[in-house]
Order: sequence, then structure tokens, then C-alpha cells
Amino acid sequence: MEQPEIYALIYKKKNSCNTFIRVCLLITTICTDLFRIVLGYYIKPERLKRKLREKEADLKPNLNNEQKKLLYNSNNMLTPSDLDLAVMFQILRFVCKIPPPAEGWGKLPLRSDTSIGACLNIIRLKRNHYFHKPEAPTDDKEFQTTWKYMRSAVVELERHFIGGNLFEIAVDNLYTLDVSKVQDALKQHKDKRVESIFFNVVGFANLLEEIAETIPYEKLNDMKEWIKSKIWVL
Repeated sequence: MEQPEIYALIYKKKNSCNTFIRVCLLITTICTDLFRIVLGYYIKPERLKRKLREKEADLKPNLNNEQKKLLYNSNNMLTPSDLDLAVMFQILRFVCKIPPPAEGWGKLPLRSDTSIGACLNIIRLKRNHYFHKPEAPTDDKEFQTTWKYMRSAVVELERHFIGGNLFEIAVDNLYTLDVSKVQDALKQHKDKRVESIFFNVVGFANLLEEIAETIPYEKLNDMKEWIKSKIWVL
């Protein structure tokens, strides 16, 4: 009678690993690219450094030390590709003055709220939730709820700023991605600091971003090339 319970435990752990990888890839690739597009709508790349200087009093108190060093180092030739999702959210909120969602910043918006602020807030809250967890989620219901929230946010932002459905397609393809390919890439990676997906969530997310170009989920490269032809980012 013990054997089925052991198999169930192994399956549960494997499934949580797969869902965690999907969420991290969604955040570090698709959502990060989309945030760069939104930022580019409000601040052109050639004006980024100047705009941040102009709004330093508004932005700087809301940054951590690492973000301050990145954005306000006078010797740093800052480009949008240098920015991660977390710091872009702060710029969009405090420099671009995106209106807050109805529930306010820091609270999960209602599903009926499809405003720009609500969509950005959903992605940022989910990013913080998963990157600060000590281990991968084990509840499939949690994963499904998270995916629906984030997919809706991506679709609404794409509709507002770009049009078309290339990001939507990328999200849906990522949902069915063969996760074993990601796991193989992780095993082959030389960074010994990341021993498993349960070790250092932020480090794992950064690693995923590094190897994202090796992950063959359909349409992402086509999507990036199309975006490059339409807008400055990436």
C-alpha cells in the first residue's frame, strides 16, 4: 500500500516543478518583453536617461539600492534592455504616472478590471509572489488561477499597445511547452550555484532568462522579430 503513495508524491513534486518553470518563463521572457514595449510607448529610448533624471525626486525614493545604482550611475549608458520587470514597473508607476487600478497598487485587481494599471499590477504581484517563494508551488489550482490572471493581463496589454495576438499565442504555446527541454538546458548550464528549482528562486529566474533563447517554444522568435520591425524595444 505504500508504493502508490510514493509514486503520488514523486508525481506531485514533478508537476510542481513543471508549473513553476512555466510561470518563471512567462515572467522572465514574455511579460518582460511586453513591459519594455509599454515603457517604450511612454518614453522613447533616446530620452530614457534624461527622463529618469528629470523625475529623480519622484522615482528614487521608491527604488532599492541596486536599482538606484543601475538607473543613476552617471557612467552607465542605460538602455531599455538593461531593465528588468521590477524596475520597469517602478518607472511606469512613478515616472510615467500610469493611473492605479481600482483596488489600488499592491492589491490583486478584480478580474473585471482590464485597465493598464490593473494589468501591470497583476504581473508585478505574481512576479513578486513566485520569485519570493522558498519553493515551487504544489497546488495545480493555484497555478491555473495564476495563469488565467496573467494571460488576461498579457492579452489586454497587447491589445492596447500593439494589436494582434502574437503575445497571446506565445503564452498559450508556453502553457503546453515540453518542460523536459528546459530541464535539460538547466542540467547543461555551467552555473553551479543553481542546483535545483527549489534553490534560490530569484537566481533560478535569472538563469531562465539567460537560457530563454534556447527554449524552442513556437512563434516566440517570430514574435520578437515582428516587434523589432514595429517598435524600438528588444
